[in-house]
Amino acid sequence: MKNDNVTSNLHELKEANFAREKRPGLTDRSSDQNSPVWNLRVKFQKIGRLQFISHLDLARTMRTAIVRAEIPVKYSQGFNPHPRMSFALQLSVGTQSSCEFMELKLYDKPDCEKIKSELNKNLVDELRVFDVYEPERKASEIAWAEYSIIFYPESFEVIPDYNEIVGDTLVISKRTKSGEKDVDIRPQILRFVQSDNILNTVLCADNTSYLNPEYIARLAGVADYDIIRRKCFLSDGVTEFR
Repeated sequence: MKNDNVTSNLHELKEANFAREKRPGLTDRSSDQNSPVWNLRVKFQKIGRLQFISHLDLARTMRTAIVRAEIPVKYSQGFNPHPRMSFALQLSVGTQSSCEFMELKLYDKPDCEKIKSELNKNLVDELRVFDVYEPERKASEIAWAEYSIIFYPESFEVIPDYNEIVGDTLVISKRTKSGEKDVDIRPQILRFVQSDNILNTVLCADNTSYLNPEYIARLAGVADYDIIRRKCFLSDGVTEFR
């Protein structure tokens, strides 16, 4: 799905960012490698129509919002400097999330409430910031993620009982770098609860054995569904990542 307003906004973001980078006094300070660095984490949602924008478009959108909010973000070195920013657990296009994380590096001690307010002034409701804080844990410590899969079956479709699908083993054909391969994904499913047309499940989200929730959704054989990431957890699968 394409949206002209989103595309137009991306062009505006690029122009605004270019203008700021050329503003006297800002680039020199923000790119000073000897200046102190403050780490900042931004938690936000990406829902509705914005589930269809690519990760590259998301990064550009956030970059423009950062510029417009005048956040003291550090910039990379080189001919074409970029804000020092990164994202945890990039989502596939078409997956929504109320649990997105953006990491920033700043050259001034952050005023978290002010940054949250200024970012939200420059973002739409579907890309709303929930929290801004100085992190104590690394994004690499995320081990599990909770998803809600909402099925919309046609009259001829029946949502199966996942208790019958998920047993001691669950072998699927999974695409790997070496091609299609039969893989047992049962160890990558921590827990799940099914109620009517909604399946809530916690899946592996670490760097080595990440499980795309699309694999779980497709097991139902229902063509129309939504996937929403709700929470992220540490290795114990209980402590929520923040």
